[in-house]
Amino acid sequence: MIWLLTALFCLQDQPFESSEYGVRLKIPAGWNVDATRQPQVILKLNHSGDYVFKPELQVYEVRLPEPTTLGQHKEGVRQYIQRAYREPRIIDERETTAAGRRGFVFVVQSQTINEADAISFKLMLEVSPRRLLGVDGIFPKGAEGELSKHFEKLVASLELLPKRTGAGAEALAKAFDEAVKKLAAQEAPAERKDELGVFVGDRQVGTYTLVVKPGTRSEAKGLEIETVTKIDVGEEKIETRIAGFLSNDLAVQAVELEESKQSKDRRVQYFTAMASLGAGEIMVERRINGERATHKAKAPDRFLFAELAEALQIRMLKLDKTAVGINVLSTFENDFGTIGIEVGGKHSMRVGQEVQDIFVAFLRREDGTLVTYWYDAKMGLMRLGAAGQALVIKRKDK
Repeated sequence: MIWLLTALFCLQDQPFESSEYGVRLKIPAGWNVDATRQPQVILKLNHSGDYVFKPELQVYEVRLPEPTTLGQHKEGVRQYIQRAYREPRIIDERETTAAGRRGFVFVVQSQTINEADAISFKLMLEVSPRRLLGVDGIFPKGAEGELSKHFEKLVASLELLPKRTGAGAEALAKAFDEAVKKLAAQEAPAERKDELGVFVGDRQVGTYTLVVKPGTRSEAKGLEIETVTKIDVGEEKIETRIAGFLSNDLAVQAVELEESKQSKDRRVQYFTAMASLGAGEIMVERRINGERATHKAKAPDRFLFAELAEALQIRMLKLDKTAVGINVLSTFENDFGTIGIEVGGKHSMRVGQEVQDIFVAFLRREDGTLVTYWYDAKMGLMRLGAAGQALVIKRKDK
């Protein structure tokens, strides 16, 4: 009886869900899960049938270090196929849509390392300008007609889900609601400008400028913030400018971002974004190397543009010890994430030969990185650094 149930199980599509990657799909009947998957591979499958080589299906995530349009990525994939496949010949390419996202498919004839003829299907879906979802299938030539139906079936079943939240998310959200009530009754901090250096060890590789001042937009009072980061390590240069506004009740928000990057090969990339929140609606306009794109969404509860996290953190410094969780959207992302901010009130700390009153705040980014900020008694930024990273931003005389 057990073998019969097992056989029936293998003849049915099986549900699969990854809360880590925010993906749900159905595993086609006849395919087995392969436990030897690599990092960023969500699911790897092989077929139990009798073929010249074992057919494979693979679902994976691609994280990009910088924003890229779907068209730019398509050309990169085309070059990768020509470089990495054995005797490749692209026999078909087409645009497609799956899980509500735009994408493209390449069909490639090539050879395996054992010189068997193969037909590969490569699908890439744009989840955001910095994140793509891929589905690859590699099948023996001659069997692709049958097996490609399994590929198409898996792709058709794809769903994108909100990524899981960490433990204690409900308590952090409640704490955020309480913090916003207090902030709404406060005046924004006075205008100030902080100029710091960017260091790797004792070597200065750049500058960081932070300007905050009270402001008003759409008749809402709040805090204007501007940061300029310049890093120059010889052949590689990065300059990022962010200007934003955060109203006292967080109902009105705006971000303008401009970034240029020069790589070792002298290639320069240029990105801009303008984002706004009003009446619960999010609007983002982007240009990636000149190519324009827009993104619209309804804001979830407890929402903040990720680029305004530092502004909110400054507003929270005078609160009693508080830890909050916040739903965020980065200007070059399409999916919401979560961050955490913790403030601990005023502390006394020895700086050089004297004891000073300081404020310490902790920002936990979407990727889990913990960034620590030190502010002086007047809430001027003294230092910030991320755990496990050599780069530190600090006052030049500290």
